[in-house]
Amino acid sequence: MIESYGEVICSVIVVVYLTGVKTMAIVSTIDSVSQFRDAFREMGRQNNFSYEGMEILFNYLEEYSECTEEPIELDVIALCCDYSEDSVDDIISNYSIDVDLDSCLDAQDQDEVEDIKREAVREYLNDNTIVCGETSDGFVYAVF
Repeated sequence: MIESYGEVICSVIVVVYLTGVKTMAIVSTIDSVSQFRDAFREMGRQNNFSYEGMEILFNYLEEYSECTEEPIELDVIALCCDYSEDSVDDIISNYSIDVDLDSCLDAQDQDEVEDIKREAVREYLNDNTIVCGETSDGFVYAVF
């Protein structure tokens, strides 16, 4: 998760201080979701998130950075490890979420069943992790 960046940065600072090695950092600001998507494409990770999911993740990270008043280092590989986008059915399966089957049986149509499943996943994720946002098919969330 993002908090782990602080530990990594502290470790780097300690190493630099102890060894006396001066390092140079090249900083590039990502101002748009388009640049964010390009960074994932350049790393061969463009399929880790949908077009919609990538925008949700970008907006979440941008808001997090603004709230904490700390810049976020763009590490595409780390983001792919720390965050995931999955469909409602995949999340139910991966995390063995109990869905109220009685409600599903009482549902009038498939849309109502999907709403019941989505609500169960939303509640589960909100109780266990950070939800960055919802896509038309599922959720973008911090892996736990």
